[in-house]
Amino acid sequence: MSWLSLAIMGLVVAGVGLSGTAYVVGYLHERMTAHGVEHNREIAQRLRPLLAPRIDTTKEIVPQSLQDAVTLYGTFGYRIVLLDDEGRMVADSHRQTRLPMPLEQTWLDDLVPLKVSDDPQSGMTGPATATAEDGHAMLVWLQEIGNAAALSPQWTLGVASDQHNLNDFLGELHWHLDGVLLVTYLLIGVLGALALRSIGRAYERKLESQVRERTRALDAAHKDVLAKTRLATIGQTAAVLAHEMRNPLASIKLAFSGLQSRDDMPERTRRRLDLVLGEVDRLDALLSQTLELARPVQITTRPVLLDQLLTRVIEQQQPLIDKQKLRVRREVCADCRAVSLDEDKMVQALLN
Repeated sequence: MSWLSLAIMGLVVAGVGLSGTAYVVGYLHERMTAHGVEHNREIAQRLRPLLAPRIDTTKEIVPQSLQDAVTLYGTFGYRIVLLDDEGRMVADSHRQTRLPMPLEQTWLDDLVPLKVSDDPQSGMTGPATATAEDGHAMLVWLQEIGNAAALSPQWTLGVASDQHNLNDFLGELHWHLDGVLLVTYLLIGVLGALALRSIGRAYERKLESQVRERTRALDAAHKDVLAKTRLATIGQTAAVLAHEMRNPLASIKLAFSGLQSRDDMPERTRRRLDLVLGEVDRLDALLSQTLELARPVQITTRPVLLDQLLTRVIEQQQPLIDKQKLRVRREVCADCRAVSLDEDKMVQALLN
Protein backbone atom coordinates (compact mmCIF):
# COMPACT_ATOMS: atom_id res chain seq x y z
CA MET A 1 0.00 0.00 0.00
CA SER A 2 1.44 3.37 -1.02
CA TRP A 3 1.64 6.43 1.21
CA LEU A 4 -0.84 8.25 -1.07
CA SER A 5 -3.52 5.58 -0.67
CA LEU A 6 -2.87 5.50 3.07
CA ALA A 7 -3.27 9.29 3.28
CA ILE A 8 -6.51 9.17 1.26
CA MET A 9 -7.87 6.43 3.52
CA GLY A 10 -6.90 8.51 6.59
CA LEU A 11 -8.68 11.59 5.21
CA VAL A 12 -11.83 9.58 4.50
CA VAL A 13 -11.82 8.01 7.97
CA ALA A 14 -11.12 11.39 9.62
CA GLY A 15 -13.95 13.01 7.65
CA VAL A 16 -16.38 10.31 8.72
CA GLY A 17 -15.18 10.58 12.33
CA LEU A 18 -15.46 14.37 12.44
CA SER A 19 -18.94 14.17 10.95
CA GLY A 20 -19.82 11.66 13.66
CA THR A 21 -18.59 13.91 16.47
CA ALA A 22 -20.49 16.86 14.97
CA TYR A 23 -23.64 14.75 14.93
CA VAL A 24 -23.10 13.66 18.56
CA VAL A 25 -22.53 17.24 19.74
CA GLY A 26 -25.54 18.43 17.74
CA TYR A 27 -27.69 15.72 19.26
CA LEU A 28 -26.53 16.66 22.78
CA HIS A 29 -27.28 20.33 22.07
CA GLU A 30 -30.75 19.44 20.81
CA ARG A 31 -31.55 17.30 23.85
CA MET A 32 -30.20 19.85 26.34
CA THR A 33 -32.11 22.62 24.59
CA ALA A 34 -35.31 20.60 24.84
CA HIS A 35 -34.56 19.99 28.52
CA GLY A 36 -33.97 23.73 29.06
CA VAL A 37 -37.24 24.60 27.31
CA GLU A 38 -39.13 22.15 29.49
CA HIS A 39 -37.50 23.57 32.61
CA ASN A 40 -38.40 27.15 31.61
CA ARG A 41 -41.97 26.04 30.91
CA GLU A 42 -42.26 24.51 34.39
CA ILE A 43 -41.02 27.77 35.95
CA ALA A 44 -43.56 29.75 33.91
CA GLN A 45 -46.32 27.42 35.09
CA ARG A 46 -45.35 28.06 38.71
CA LEU A 47 -45.07 31.84 38.21
CA ARG A 48 -48.38 32.18 36.41
CA PRO A 49 -50.66 31.92 39.51
CA LEU A 50 -48.33 34.26 41.41
CA LEU A 51 -48.40 37.03 38.79
CA ALA A 52 -52.01 36.71 37.63
CA PRO A 53 -53.52 38.59 40.63
CA ARG A 54 -51.28 41.61 39.93
CA ILE A 55 -52.60 41.98 36.37
CA ASP A 56 -55.53 44.45 35.94
CA THR A 57 -57.70 43.34 33.04
CA THR A 58 -58.95 46.93 32.58
CA LYS A 59 -55.41 47.83 31.53
CA GLU A 60 -55.00 50.02 34.60
CA ILE A 61 -51.61 48.39 35.23
CA VAL A 62 -49.19 49.17 37.99
CA PRO A 63 -45.79 48.83 36.27
CA GLN A 64 -43.73 49.19 39.41
CA SER A 65 -45.68 46.41 41.13
CA LEU A 66 -45.09 44.03 38.22
CA GLN A 67 -41.44 45.05 37.97
CA ASP A 68 -40.87 44.36 41.66
CA ALA A 69 -42.51 40.95 41.29
CA VAL A 70 -40.47 39.75 38.29
CA THR A 71 -37.29 41.16 39.84
CA LEU A 72 -37.95 39.12 42.96
CA TYR A 73 -38.61 35.94 41.00
CA GLY A 74 -35.66 36.59 38.67
CA THR A 75 -33.12 36.35 41.47
CA PHE A 76 -32.96 32.57 40.96
CA GLY A 77 -30.84 32.81 37.80
CA TYR A 78 -33.61 33.19 35.25
CA ARG A 79 -34.71 36.31 33.38
CA ILE A 80 -38.45 37.02 33.75
CA VAL A 81 -40.29 39.37 31.36
CA LEU A 82 -43.91 40.46 30.92
CA LEU A 83 -45.40 41.57 27.60
CA ASP A 84 -48.80 43.20 27.12
CA ASP A 85 -51.19 42.54 24.27
CA GLU A 86 -49.85 45.57 22.36
CA GLY A 87 -46.41 44.04 22.05
CA ARG A 88 -44.72 46.13 24.72
CA MET A 89 -42.37 44.92 27.43
CA VAL A 90 -43.81 46.13 30.74
CA ALA A 91 -41.49 44.30 33.14
CA ASP A 92 -38.00 42.76 33.01
CA SER A 93 -36.18 41.19 35.95
CA HIS A 94 -32.84 42.32 34.45
CA ARG A 95 -34.14 45.72 33.30
CA GLN A 96 -31.50 47.85 31.64
CA THR A 97 -33.83 50.57 30.28
CA ARG A 98 -36.99 52.42 31.32
CA LEU A 99 -40.20 50.40 30.82
CA PRO A 100 -42.73 49.99 29.27
CA MET A 101 -41.01 49.91 25.89
CA PRO A 102 -41.91 48.58 22.44
CA LEU A 103 -40.63 45.05 21.86
CA GLU A 104 -38.55 46.20 18.85
CA GLN A 105 -36.42 48.35 21.18
CA THR A 106 -35.64 45.58 23.67
CA TRP A 107 -33.39 42.55 23.61
CA LEU A 108 -36.35 40.50 22.29
CA ASP A 109 -36.31 42.32 18.94
CA ASP A 110 -34.52 39.34 17.29
CA LEU A 111 -36.81 36.75 18.83
CA VAL A 112 -36.76 33.55 16.74
CA PRO A 113 -39.35 30.81 17.35
CA LEU A 114 -37.78 27.47 18.17
CA LYS A 115 -39.34 24.13 17.22
CA VAL A 116 -38.41 21.44 19.74
CA SER A 117 -41.54 19.29 19.45
CA ASP A 118 -44.48 18.57 17.17
CA ASP A 119 -46.93 20.56 19.35
CA PRO A 120 -48.63 23.44 17.45
CA GLN A 121 -47.74 27.02 18.43
CA SER A 122 -49.88 30.12 18.15
CA GLY A 123 -48.95 33.79 18.43
CA MET A 124 -46.04 34.71 20.63
CA THR A 125 -46.08 31.50 22.66
CA GLY A 126 -43.78 28.53 22.95
CA PRO A 127 -39.99 28.25 22.85
CA ALA A 128 -37.79 30.81 21.11
CA THR A 129 -34.25 32.13 21.08
CA ALA A 130 -32.96 35.68 21.46
CA THR A 131 -29.72 37.55 22.13
CA ALA A 132 -29.24 39.47 25.37
CA GLU A 133 -27.55 42.87 25.66
CA ASP A 134 -24.22 41.20 26.50
CA GLY A 135 -24.40 39.04 23.36
CA HIS A 136 -25.26 35.82 25.17
CA ALA A 137 -27.76 33.45 23.59
CA MET A 138 -30.98 33.20 25.59
CA LEU A 139 -33.47 30.32 25.56
CA VAL A 140 -36.95 31.81 26.08
CA TRP A 141 -40.30 30.24 26.95
CA LEU A 142 -43.34 32.47 26.26
CA GLN A 143 -46.74 31.72 27.76
CA GLU A 144 -49.99 33.74 27.83
CA ILE A 145 -51.43 34.57 31.23
CA GLY A 146 -54.35 36.73 32.43
CA ASN A 147 -57.18 37.16 34.90
CA ALA A 148 -59.76 34.42 34.83
CA ALA A 149 -62.53 37.04 34.37
CA ALA A 150 -61.05 38.25 31.09
CA LEU A 151 -62.55 37.09 27.84
CA SER A 152 -59.10 36.35 26.34
CA PRO A 153 -55.46 36.35 27.51
CA GLN A 154 -53.95 39.82 27.47
CA TRP A 155 -50.46 39.24 28.87
CA THR A 156 -47.48 37.08 27.93
CA LEU A 157 -45.04 35.74 30.49
CA GLY A 158 -41.51 35.02 29.36
CA VAL A 159 -38.91 32.90 31.19
CA ALA A 160 -35.39 33.03 29.70
CA SER A 161 -32.20 31.14 30.62
CA ASP A 162 -28.68 32.04 29.58
CA GLN A 163 -27.21 29.46 27.15
CA HIS A 164 -23.71 30.94 27.16
CA ASN A 165 -22.21 28.34 29.52
CA LEU A 166 -23.96 25.49 27.72
CA ASN A 167 -22.73 26.66 24.31
CA ASP A 168 -19.19 27.10 25.65
CA PHE A 169 -19.30 23.63 27.16
CA LEU A 170 -20.56 22.03 23.95
CA GLY A 171 -17.96 23.94 21.92
CA GLU A 172 -15.15 22.74 24.17
CA LEU A 173 -16.58 19.22 24.08
CA HIS A 174 -16.66 19.36 20.29
CA TRP A 175 -13.03 20.50 20.09
CA HIS A 176 -11.91 17.89 22.62
CA LEU A 177 -13.72 15.11 20.80
CA ASP A 178 -12.26 16.23 17.47
CA GLY A 179 -8.77 16.43 18.99
CA VAL A 180 -8.98 13.02 20.61
CA LEU A 181 -10.43 11.56 17.42
CA LEU A 182 -7.73 13.04 15.21
CA VAL A 183 -4.94 11.92 17.56
CA THR A 184 -6.48 8.45 17.74
CA TYR A 185 -6.77 8.20 13.96
CA LEU A 186 -3.23 9.52 13.61
CA LEU A 187 -1.90 6.84 15.96
CA ILE A 188 -3.96 4.18 14.22
CA GLY A 189 -2.67 5.38 10.85
CA VAL A 190 0.97 5.40 12.00
CA LEU A 191 0.67 1.99 13.65
CA GLY A 192 -1.18 0.65 10.61
CA ALA A 193 1.51 2.01 8.29
CA LEU A 194 4.25 0.45 10.42
CA ALA A 195 2.36 -2.85 10.56
CA LEU A 196 1.78 -2.85 6.79
CA ARG A 197 5.42 -1.97 6.21
CA SER A 198 6.55 -4.79 8.51
CA ILE A 199 4.21 -7.25 6.81
CA GLY A 200 5.39 -6.06 3.39
CA ARG A 201 9.05 -6.45 4.39
CA ALA A 202 8.39 -9.95 5.74
CA TYR A 203 6.58 -10.88 2.52
CA GLU A 204 9.45 -9.47 0.46
CA ARG A 205 11.98 -11.47 2.48
CA LYS A 206 9.90 -14.60 1.98
CA LEU A 207 9.74 -13.98 -1.77
CA GLU A 208 13.48 -13.32 -1.89
CA SER A 209 14.13 -16.57 -0.01
CA GLN A 210 11.90 -18.48 -2.43
CA VAL A 211 13.66 -16.86 -5.40
CA ARG A 212 17.05 -17.86 -3.98
CA GLU A 213 15.86 -21.43 -3.42
CA ARG A 214 14.43 -21.64 -6.94
CA THR A 215 17.65 -20.17 -8.35
CA ARG A 216 19.74 -22.77 -6.51
CA ALA A 217 17.42 -25.52 -7.70
CA LEU A 218 17.67 -24.26 -11.30
CA ASP A 219 21.46 -24.06 -11.03
CA ALA A 220 21.62 -27.61 -9.68
CA ALA A 221 19.27 -28.84 -12.42
CA HIS A 222 21.35 -27.02 -15.04
CA LYS A 223 24.56 -28.59 -13.74
CA ASP A 224 22.88 -32.00 -13.65
CA VAL A 225 21.73 -31.59 -17.26
CA LEU A 226 25.24 -30.56 -18.30
CA ALA A 227 26.75 -33.55 -16.49
CA LYS A 228 24.26 -35.92 -18.09
CA THR A 229 24.91 -34.35 -21.47
CA ARG A 230 28.66 -34.83 -21.03
CA LEU A 231 28.13 -38.42 -19.90
CA ALA A 232 25.87 -39.09 -22.88
CA THR A 233 28.48 -37.61 -25.22
CA ILE A 234 31.20 -39.70 -23.59
CA GLY A 235 29.01 -42.79 -23.83
CA GLN A 236 28.28 -42.20 -27.50
CA THR A 237 31.98 -41.60 -28.20
CA ALA A 238 32.93 -44.73 -26.25
CA ALA A 239 30.36 -46.76 -28.18
CA VAL A 240 31.76 -45.55 -31.50
CA LEU A 241 35.33 -46.29 -30.39
CA ALA A 242 34.38 -49.71 -29.05
CA HIS A 243 32.62 -50.62 -32.27
CA GLU A 244 35.58 -49.46 -34.35
CA MET A 245 38.13 -51.25 -32.13
CA ARG A 246 36.37 -54.61 -32.27
CA ASN A 247 37.16 -55.09 -35.96
CA PRO A 248 40.98 -54.80 -35.54
CA LEU A 249 40.81 -56.95 -32.42
CA ALA A 250 38.94 -59.62 -34.39
CA SER A 251 41.64 -59.54 -37.07
CA ILE A 252 44.39 -59.79 -34.44
CA LYS A 253 42.62 -62.69 -32.71
CA LEU A 254 42.15 -64.48 -36.04
CA ALA A 255 45.83 -64.07 -36.94
CA PHE A 256 47.12 -65.27 -33.56
CA SER A 257 44.66 -68.18 -33.56
CA GLY A 258 46.11 -69.28 -36.92
CA LEU A 259 49.63 -69.13 -35.52
CA GLN A 260 48.57 -71.04 -32.42
CA SER A 261 47.31 -73.95 -34.55
CA ARG A 262 50.80 -74.65 -35.93
CA ASP A 263 52.44 -77.81 -34.55
CA ASP A 264 56.08 -76.70 -34.93
CA MET A 265 55.75 -73.70 -32.59
CA PRO A 266 57.98 -73.74 -29.53
CA GLU A 267 56.25 -74.10 -26.19
CA ARG A 268 57.46 -70.71 -24.94
CA THR A 269 56.04 -68.97 -28.00
CA ARG A 270 52.76 -70.85 -27.61
CA ARG A 271 52.43 -69.64 -24.01
CA ARG A 272 52.99 -66.10 -25.15
CA LEU A 273 50.38 -66.51 -27.87
CA ASP A 274 47.94 -67.83 -25.27
CA LEU A 275 48.66 -64.77 -23.12
CA VAL A 276 48.10 -62.41 -26.05
CA LEU A 277 44.86 -64.18 -27.05
CA GLY A 278 43.66 -63.95 -23.44
CA GLU A 279 44.25 -60.19 -23.39
CA VAL A 280 42.49 -59.87 -26.74
CA ASP A 281 39.48 -61.74 -25.32
CA ARG A 282 39.55 -59.49 -22.22
CA LEU A 283 39.60 -56.34 -24.36
CA ASP A 284 36.77 -57.72 -26.49
CA ALA A 285 34.73 -58.36 -23.33
CA LEU A 286 35.41 -54.82 -22.09
CA LEU A 287 34.31 -53.40 -25.42
CA SER A 288 31.16 -55.53 -25.30
CA GLN A 289 30.38 -54.21 -21.83
CA THR A 290 30.95 -50.64 -23.04
CA LEU A 291 28.52 -51.16 -25.89
CA GLU A 292 25.97 -52.63 -23.48
CA LEU A 293 26.23 -49.56 -21.23
CA ALA A 294 25.84 -47.15 -24.14
CA ARG A 295 22.91 -49.06 -25.59
CA PRO A 296 19.46 -48.12 -24.17
CA VAL A 297 18.16 -50.85 -21.91
CA GLN A 298 14.86 -52.37 -23.04
CA ILE A 299 13.33 -55.10 -20.95
CA THR A 300 10.73 -57.46 -22.37
CA THR A 301 9.24 -59.84 -19.86
CA ARG A 302 7.33 -63.04 -20.47
CA PRO A 303 6.68 -66.25 -18.49
CA VAL A 304 9.81 -68.48 -18.61
CA LEU A 305 10.51 -71.89 -17.02
CA LEU A 306 13.79 -71.79 -15.08
CA ASP A 307 14.65 -75.36 -16.16
CA GLN A 308 14.54 -74.33 -19.83
CA LEU A 309 16.61 -71.25 -19.04
CA LEU A 310 19.32 -73.30 -17.30
CA THR A 311 19.34 -75.82 -20.17
CA ARG A 312 20.01 -72.99 -22.63
CA VAL A 313 22.89 -71.62 -20.52
CA ILE A 314 24.51 -75.04 -20.02
CA GLU A 315 24.29 -75.83 -23.74
CA GLN A 316 26.02 -72.54 -24.59
CA GLN A 317 28.79 -73.18 -22.04
CA GLN A 318 29.18 -76.90 -22.77
CA PRO A 319 32.40 -76.47 -24.89
CA LEU A 320 34.00 -74.48 -22.05
CA ILE A 321 32.86 -77.08 -19.52
CA ASP A 322 34.36 -79.90 -21.60
CA LYS A 323 37.57 -77.97 -22.14
CA GLN A 324 37.96 -77.28 -18.43
CA LYS A 325 36.93 -80.86 -17.63
CA LEU A 326 34.30 -79.67 -15.18
CA ARG A 327 31.45 -81.74 -13.74
CA VAL A 328 28.06 -80.08 -13.63
CA ARG A 329 25.34 -81.50 -11.38
CA ARG A 330 21.85 -80.38 -12.21
CA GLU A 331 18.57 -81.14 -10.51
CA VAL A 332 15.40 -80.73 -12.52
CA CYS A 333 12.40 -79.02 -10.86
CA ALA A 334 9.33 -80.52 -12.46
CA ASP A 335 6.87 -78.59 -10.24
CA CYS A 336 8.44 -75.13 -10.65
CA ARG A 337 6.17 -72.48 -12.10
CA ALA A 338 7.04 -70.09 -14.91
CA VAL A 339 8.60 -66.79 -13.81
CA SER A 340 7.97 -63.48 -15.59
CA LEU A 341 11.36 -62.09 -16.71
CA ASP A 342 13.48 -61.01 -19.68
CA GLU A 343 14.98 -64.29 -20.87
CA ASP A 344 17.86 -62.83 -22.89
CA LYS A 345 18.95 -60.49 -20.06
CA MET A 346 18.84 -63.34 -17.54
CA VAL A 347 20.89 -65.61 -19.85
CA GLN A 348 23.47 -62.83 -20.21
CA ALA A 349 23.60 -62.41 -16.42
CA LEU A 350 24.14 -66.15 -15.89
CA LEU A 351 26.83 -66.27 -18.56
CA ASN A 352 28.69 -63.43 -16.86
